[in-house]
Amino acid sequence: MSFRSLQRYLHSLPYLSWRQVAWRLFRPLRRWRGRLALRLKKETAKVDVQTFRRARSLLEEAARAGAIKRISLEDLRNFHFNYLNRSVERRGSIPWGDTGLPKLWRYQLHGFRAAREFAMAVFSDNHLGDRDRALFWMRDWMEENPPGRGVGWDGWPLCERLLAWALLMAAYHIREKDIVNSWAQQARWLSHTVEYDLQGNHLLKNALVLTLSGDLLQDTKLYRRGLKLLEREVAKQILSDGGHVERSLLYHNEVLWDSLIVLSLLKEAPVFFVEAVSAMTRFTDLLRHPDGDIPLFGDAVFRESPHPSVLVACVRVVVPSLSEAMREEPQSEKYGQAFPASGYYLLGDGTQDSVMIVKTAAPSPSCQPGHSHGDMLSCELSLKGKRFVVDTGTHGYGDSPYRAQCRSTKGHNTVQLGDHEQAEHWHTFRMGRRGEALPASLQRDEEGAVFRGGAAWYQGGRHERYIKFSVQPLIWEIRDSVQSFDGEAVSRIHFHPSCEVEWMEENKSLRLCRDGIGATVEIDDSSCCIGKVNLESFSYFPEFGKGLTGRVLEIRFEKKILFHCRYLIKLDDP
Repeated sequence: MSFRSLQRYLHSLPYLSWRQVAWRLFRPLRRWRGRLALRLKKETAKVDVQTFRRARSLLEEAARAGAIKRISLEDLRNFHFNYLNRSVERRGSIPWGDTGLPKLWRYQLHGFRAAREFAMAVFSDNHLGDRDRALFWMRDWMEENPPGRGVGWDGWPLCERLLAWALLMAAYHIREKDIVNSWAQQARWLSHTVEYDLQGNHLLKNALVLTLSGDLLQDTKLYRRGLKLLEREVAKQILSDGGHVERSLLYHNEVLWDSLIVLSLLKEAPVFFVEAVSAMTRFTDLLRHPDGDIPLFGDAVFRESPHPSVLVACVRVVVPSLSEAMREEPQSEKYGQAFPASGYYLLGDGTQDSVMIVKTAAPSPSCQPGHSHGDMLSCELSLKGKRFVVDTGTHGYGDSPYRAQCRSTKGHNTVQLGDHEQAEHWHTFRMGRRGEALPASLQRDEEGAVFRGGAAWYQGGRHERYIKFSVQPLIWEIRDSVQSFDGEAVSRIHFHPSCEVEWMEENKSLRLCRDGIGATVEIDDSSCCIGKVNLESFSYFPEFGKGLTGRVLEIRFEKKILFHCRYLIKLDDP
């Protein structure tokens, strides 16, 4: 191990809990114990299918709302798998053990990713032989993956598969003993290998699946254990405004989708769980762009989780009372919306489909910030329903320069102090020292809204951002100030690849046009702090493995103890 690697480990350890470290050290022993338990007990399980009817209703509603559009049913029928925008054909056998494929790709394969949508085919595109295909798919996995061996038995793909198989069993009326026994065996393995070391969405997913498994298998001990863990993790991970603690809308919606599936299969829904799903659904419904999809802060991409409109539609089936409550609530505040617990703020006019979304949250949770980026005080902007200012998205989870670029401060619409980073990112998901979010606020009136927030960097230095939205005409005024930092600073604005961008040197402004919608970025250099202004290229990753090229405006500050930068983004008059 190099000195630099040792340093990074030492910088990361203070943020971990001793329980995480202990569970990690004993992970091999726990897996060995799990394999022994599976050998000693042969499953002869029965699944309580009373709630499968409601799960079928959920699948039917999700299909109707468009969830099935994410995949190609024909490809799945031919066992042609497309994950992370990378396609692999079966060619005689499903590549369960192909170590030449990326680990996340294999995770999705072993997790039966898209099997949920395949279960929806019963209601949207029923095809002769689909039940037999589902059985072959499941039995092929059983034959090629001995109990407790290989990545298919890791926590995330295991939980994905248990949920997927439950839905396949519900949709295709699968009651075959070998399938049911395997499902029960996998659930027992999970009970021995709960991911206490990883925490975050992994542990919450474990809790959801353990609760469901205990209920369906009529195993009171397993159910109580899962429910206790679920109640604890919901209290820790679902914040008071309904957001998920990792602050990624992709993972928020993944947790919500899993929760809706579990709710549809439980005989009785715990009150705390229903309340959490209600809060999460409202958060999903409000915190999205005018095009209906999620912002891409943190690890987030399109088309990996169900579209927000699908999730909101599914609530009507799973918990009808939530649908009624959402109709009674005001859908959004005029000119602004605040989610202070999650660190998200919206400024704009929804009636004109023009909204800016600002993120203030520091890397979170502190013990597992693997999906966090250097995006404190970053923003995204939609004008007339089209995205103009964008986050760079997420290339993937491989340890690569693209991964580093997407996580870096440079990859976001915020201010960077010299060559410092807001957080000490290393490896694929690890993080050492990191900055701190300062208190933020949002004030609204009849003329617009004002946001104030700040971030303190761990290396020293403080960035404060002020954003004023005015509705007549549509203008966002951004003021950045940097204190206690003696070096160069740069503010960046990343534009959607579909935007035409033209720099106007004579008046220090940028002309933008997308699909006939025009806007202007005006830079105010009256403070004499503005140095060089550059227009560069950047890589935009709206989906895993899918890269596009856009333009980024870099506004450099001169070296001073106190910096000021002010610019305006204006929507052109129609």
